[in-house]
Amino acid sequence: MPFSAFLCGESLFLCFPALSIAAASTEGWLYKNVIDASDQMSGFMQRMIYYVVKHIPFEEISLEHRDGNNLAELLRSWESGHFRYWRGLPGQHYLTLEDAAVAWKNEVYKAQYLRYFKVGNDNVMSYFTRIFDNYLYKFCMLIWLTDIDPYDIQFMYDPMVWKDYVIGIPVTLQQFKQAWYLCQFYMANVIPLLDIIDERDKLYNERRLLDILVRRFKGYGSHTSLLNASHMKKREFHDTVDSLLEREAMSCESGPMAENRKVPKMYRVHSDILKSWSDDPADQVCVLRPQMDGSVKSQSIDEDPVF
Repeated sequence: MPFSAFLCGESLFLCFPALSIAAASTEGWLYKNVIDASDQMSGFMQRMIYYVVKHIPFEEISLEHRDGNNLAELLRSWESGHFRYWRGLPGQHYLTLEDAAVAWKNEVYKAQYLRYFKVGNDNVMSYFTRIFDNYLYKFCMLIWLTDIDPYDIQFMYDPMVWKDYVIGIPVTLQQFKQAWYLCQFYMANVIPLLDIIDERDKLYNERRLLDILVRRFKGYGSHTSLLNASHMKKREFHDTVDSLLEREAMSCESGPMAENRKVPKMYRVHSDILKSWSDDPADQVCVLRPQMDGSVKSQSIDEDPVF
């Protein structure tokens, strides 16, 4: 669909704009690269839909050989049966929902909105808005186009007939429910995505303290020296130390008695962490992460969509 854009002081007219990002990534890549809050605050991350692959039972994994021919045939069938017609759609038209779909949407949308609103997280709600107020209707359009009777495809090429056709056949309740199902699926996958992104920020102080202890004190330093070197507030420092001790990333022991007859508190980095510590933030998060898998969740929302 053509639209006008204003860029660098000049007006541009884009005839066939398209932005398609399809990629597979890793948690390590996200830890390292998706670190700027502006990626989410600007709405860039919310403009995409995600599927986070995790916790797949071994018995559900197929290890059989596949040559890829089936995928090529599937793409060819979609090209011949759908894509070439969609690219040739004339003009701009307004697709509506049938009354039953509108009534059902009004009923379920409020409950879904409240479910995520109660979390009290602006990022969660920004993803919700993108998915349920934007992708929902895109899914409706795609499903509606896919369901067109092959006999009616001939109407696509006549602007006037096509206009009347679109007005006369709105999105049905069944089609809307299918689109709603997809929205629930992708919204459920936003939660583990936010967990992955948030873990970097959650572990910032832990990584910082360990980095100081490893590099400046060779993995063994006193409480006072580490506090002074970290420039943290005492409460923040104590909370970070408690977290590292709980994760068994380091241990606490007594040092030799000082001249003032006080016994200093000493911290020692776990030997495995001391050997594997690196400059890479992704590696640092991964080193600290094993203890988090079973206990840390950024949101108190069920990850499985309710259909």
